[in-house]
Amino acid sequence: MAEHDLLERSVVARRLGVCVRTLERWAKRGIGPRAIRVGPRLVRYDPSEVDAWLSSDTEQPS
Repeated sequence: MAEHDLLERSVVARRLGVCVRTLERWAKRGIGPRAIRVGPRLVRYDPSEVDAWLSSDTEQPS
């Protein structure tokens, strides 16, 4: 998958109905959709992984 096919953190946050900071906290705790580091300070998300996480039966963390 090319980098341009990956989603920015702000897009994923909107899709999940949470703020960007929440996604950052989830990534540090190892929960939520898997974040992909594509640069020293650049994080992206695979759209199929975000969809799979949304479809999973797990509760969304707070």
